[in-house]
This record gives sequence, C-alpha cells and structure tokens, in this order.
Amino acid sequence: MREPVALAVLLSIGCAGSRPSEYPQPAAGADAHREPPGGREWVPRESSFGWLRAFRVRTDVRAANEQTGAMLRGRLRDQVERTLRNCETDLVDAPNSRHPPVDGVGEIAVEVSLIDSQAGTAISWTLQVLQTVQLENGSRTVASTWRASDLALPPTYSTFVTLRDSLQNGLNDFCRLYKAARSPQGGTGR
Repeated sequence: MREPVALAVLLSIGCAGSRPSEYPQPAAGADAHREPPGGREWVPRESSFGWLRAFRVRTDVRAANEQTGAMLRGRLRDQVERTLRNCETDLVDAPNSRHPPVDGVGEIAVEVSLIDSQAGTAISWTLQVLQTVQLENGSRTVASTWRASDLALPPTYSTFVTLRDSLQNGLNDFCRLYKAARSPQGGTGR
C-alpha cells in the first residue's frame, strides 16, 4: 500500500519555510495561495518542488546480508538517478554540508529494509524528498516535504523485481509532481 504524505511549505524570500501549525490552512476548495500572517505565501506540496533546481540521492538499505545490502544500494541508486534524469532533473554529487544553505538542492532519500522469513522476504521502502526550510525565527532545518512508501512480502527469489517495480511507481509519482511544479503554468517555472 503506497500512500503519499506531504507537509505544507511556506515560502520566504525564495526559500522554503515552515510552521504550519501557527497559520490556518485554506479550506477545501479555497484559494491555496491565500496569504497567511506575515505576508508569506502558502505553497501546495506540488509547487514546493518548483524551488528545487537539483537533487542529491541517498540510498540506505538494511539487510541481514551485508553483500545483498551493498548490491541493492547500488542498484537502487542507479534506478533513482536514471529515473530523475529521464524526468529532466539535475543531480548533484556533493554531499550535504553540516549546515546546508538554502541552495535549491533537495535530497531524494530511499530507505529500504529487508527481513527474511519462511514466507519470503519482507520489503519495506520509503521514498522521500527532503528540503532545507527556513523557520519563522530564521533558523533552518531539513524537512521531508513528500513521501511515498510500500510494504510487500514476495517470495525471496523475486525480492529485487518486486522492490524495483514498486519503487518505480513512487519515483514516477514524484517525477509527475516535480514536472508540474517546474512548468510555467503549474508552479514556479524556475
């Protein structure tokens, strides 16, 4: 069961920011760009991607077998990078600094857990977009602004195929939202 989750994002001088609990959300059907207090603009989750010009990719695999984990980590990274390039997304190899600037570079993080059982191999994966956000007090933090995940218990021999296909659905959802946010009519058009 894949279920996208998102947070409201607040833009401040071209940077993402957040403290949604202090501002009322627009009612269903209301203008999503209504200004909250302070003269800032609410941005729907799809549009928050429009501020990101590139992404770093991070893959974490937890598996009992270290070799399997290392092999899957490489394959998943290749799959994510290939998909992002196909949806015209720039990739950055530089690691995130300890105190990242609001530089328009987000992170795509894939976290996978594999647990072997008599019934097969349990797969749990989460794909999320992390962005640097600026809080009302001016401090910055990294927040997950979109997420998709899935659970599966395939036979062990089909673990990778099941994981690859399921994750691809999440990647395709992200690419569709990212392209919409980057288009002139759908988002910032940056």
